[in-house]
Amino acid sequence: MEDTDDNPGFINFDKLIKLVAEQSPQGEAGRIFSQDDIKLEEVQELRIELSNILSLELLWPLKNIRKLILNHNLIEKIEKIDQLVHLNELDLSFNKISIMENMDKLVNLEIIILTGNKISNIQGIDESKKLKIFSIADNQIDTWDHVVYLRKFKNLKSLNMDGNPCSLIEGYKNYLMAFIPQLKYLSYKLISDDEKKTSRDIHRLAILKIEEEEEKLHELLIKKNISDEKYKYEKEAFVDNLDDDLLFIKIFENDREGILLSKINEETQAEFQEYKNEFIEICRQIYSFGLEEYKKREKEVDEFSKSIENARQIVYDEARKSMDEITDYLNNSMIKLKSNPLIKILSNQTENSDEAEETSSDDINLENARNIIENFSKILSSTWTKLMYNEVYFHEQVEELIDLLKMNLTDMINIFIETIRNLFSNIRNTDIIYRDKINKIIGLWVVTTYTSDLEIPKDIDEICGDTEKLNNNLGTSHDIHMQIIDEKEDTMIRKINNWSEEIIDNFIKKEYERNRLKILEISHFLKYKKSELAEIVQRCHLHIDQTIKADLDAIFDD
Repeated sequence: MEDTDDNPGFINFDKLIKLVAEQSPQGEAGRIFSQDDIKLEEVQELRIELSNILSLELLWPLKNIRKLILNHNLIEKIEKIDQLVHLNELDLSFNKISIMENMDKLVNLEIIILTGNKISNIQGIDESKKLKIFSIADNQIDTWDHVVYLRKFKNLKSLNMDGNPCSLIEGYKNYLMAFIPQLKYLSYKLISDDEKKTSRDIHRLAILKIEEEEEKLHELLIKKNISDEKYKYEKEAFVDNLDDDLLFIKIFENDREGILLSKINEETQAEFQEYKNEFIEICRQIYSFGLEEYKKREKEVDEFSKSIENARQIVYDEARKSMDEITDYLNNSMIKLKSNPLIKILSNQTENSDEAEETSSDDINLENARNIIENFSKILSSTWTKLMYNEVYFHEQVEELIDLLKMNLTDMINIFIETIRNLFSNIRNTDIIYRDKINKIIGLWVVTTYTSDLEIPKDIDEICGDTEKLNNNLGTSHDIHMQIIDEKEDTMIRKINNWSEEIIDNFIKKEYERNRLKILEISHFLKYKKSELAEIVQRCHLHIDQTIKADLDAIFDD
C-alpha cells in the first residue's frame, strides 16, 4: 500500500499497527478484528508497497508472518529479518539492494522476488531448500556461475533471469535449462520437453561430468553423516576416540624426546611398535566394553521409561473415567431436578413469602430433590478421595521405581568404572614396560656408540648423552603419557557419573511436575463441579445435610 506520511522512510511501531489494521479483513470479520488488540506476532501477511521505506529494522515483531511484500521502496540492505523464520514468500522487488545477504535463517522460503534491484551475484540462500519460485530479473548479473548454484534447489520450478547481462549471452537459455532440469517455467513460460532434450544434448558431456562430481560429493556426505552419527554414539557411550590410535597419537603429541628415543635404532623402533600395538589393543577393549555397557544402560532406561509411561496412561484413563462419570451424573441429576415440579416453582418463585410457604408444602418432591443433590455431594466427595488416593499412591510408586532405577544404574556404573580403571591400569603398565625396555636398549647403545668413532646426531646426544639425561627424558616422557592417560580415565568416570545424576534428576523433576499438575487438575475439576452444585442448591432454595456440606468444604479448602 502507498504511504502518505510526512516521514515515510522509516517504519515505527505505530505505523506497523496502522498498516496491519488497514489490511485487516473487511466487513464483519474486519469489525471484530479491529475491536481486539492487534497482536503483531499473529499477523500472517503484510504489504508495504510504494512507501519509500529505507530499512527493514522494525519488522521483527512479525514473528509468524508467512507473506511479506515490500516492493517499490528504497531498501538498500537485506537485514533484521532473521527472526521471520516462518516466512514463505518474500517480495523485495524494485528496491536498491546490491547484495543477497542475511537470509540464511529463512529456511521456509518458497518464493523469492528480487526483480529490479542492483544485485550482481546470487548467493546467501543455501538454506532455503524449499525454494520453488525465484525471480531476479532486471539486475546486474553478468556471469553464468549462478546456474550451478541454483541446480541444488531441487524444488525450484520457476525462474526469471530476464534483463540481466548474462541472459543476453548466446546459449545462456540452453545452458540454464540443461543444468537446472527441475525447472518447469523460465521467464514465466512453460519449458517444453523438446527444449529440455535439446539443451541436455548440447551440454551432455558437461552434465555427465557434473553429475559424476555430485555423486562423489553425495557419497562423501553419506560417509560424513555416518561418521558423525558414529562419533555421537561413541560420545554418548563415553568411549570416543578409543577405537583407533588417536589416544596413542595424543600422548606423543607434545613428547618430542619420546619420539626421538623411539627412533634410536631398529630395536627401539620394534619395541615402540609392540608398545603401540598393545596400547591400541587395550583402548579397543575399553571401546568394546564401553559400547556393550552403554547398550545395557540404554535398555534399562528405555524399559523404565516405557513402564512408567504405560502406568501413567492407566492412571490417567482411570481418572478421566471418574471425571466423565461425575459429569454424566451431574447432567442426569440436572435432568431429574428440572423434571421435579416443586423445583420449577422454587426456581421461579418471587420474594412473596406467602407463596414460598404455600409451595413448601410438597414434602415428597422436596425430599426427592434434596436426595438427588445430597447423593451427588457424596459422590463428589468420594470421587475426590479416590482420585487423590490413586494419585498419591501412584506418585509414591514412581518414586520407589526411580530409586530402584538409581540402584540398578549405580551397580552398572560401578562395574563400568571398576573395569575401566583396570584397563587403564593395564595401559599404564604397558607404558612402564616399554620405558624399562628402551632404557636398557638405549643404555647399551650409548655405551657401544660413545666408545666407537661413530658420529652421533646432536639432537640424540642432547637427550641421551649420558645416563642422567636418558633417565630424565624417559621420566619426562612417561609423565607426559601418564597425565594424558589419567585425564582420559578421569573424564570418562566424571561423565558417566554426571550422566547418572542428570538422568535420575530429570525423572524426578518430570514426575514432580506431573504430580503437581495432576493434583491441580483434579482439584480444579472437582471445585468446578462443587460450584455447579452450589449454584443448583442456591437457585432452588434447598438445604443439604450440614455434615455432607462440611465434608465438601473441608476437602476443597485443604
